[in-house]
Amino acid sequence: MTRPPGTWTQLAPINCAHLYHSTALLLPDGRVMRGGKDGQFQRDPYRYFEHRLELFSPPYLFAGSRPQISSRPANGGYAQNVTIGCPTVGDIARVALIRAGAVTHNFHMDQRYIALEIAATTATDLAVTLPPNGHAAPPGAYMLFLLDGASVPSVASMIKLS
Repeated sequence: MTRPPGTWTQLAPINCAHLYHSTALLLPDGRVMRGGKDGQFQRDPYRYFEHRLELFSPPYLFAGSRPQISSRPANGGYAQNVTIGCPTVGDIARVALIRAGAVTHNFHMDQRYIALEIAATTATDLAVTLPPNGHAAPPGAYMLFLLDGASVPSVASMIKLS
């Protein structure tokens, strides 16, 4: 389904209120986890602590088979080329890093999507170039995703940049 740029489509209703101190995090398997609510700052009848989490499965998880990461380095340095194993290299359109999440008040000051350049491919491997420096990607843990031509993501593998 193609939508005009800048438009939104409601996909699923929210099942429980996650108000103050709420969070939404992208998980390595591609789902989104929602949670949070501090009853201390709510008025009755909403003055209760919320202990439930919700998991949302976006439609891209059901769009067909997903790319697979068969190998990757645990660590990588800036501007370094690293090799990622993938049994379906020919289907891969993009490689991306997404910073591991830490959210409060619906805001993640360090969340970022970083597209990686595919430097070379073989029948079973991709060579990608990691970000150039800590300004583009601060040191730390990132989820590494492979995406096919339909933007279906792999399950992420973690990689530490330093």
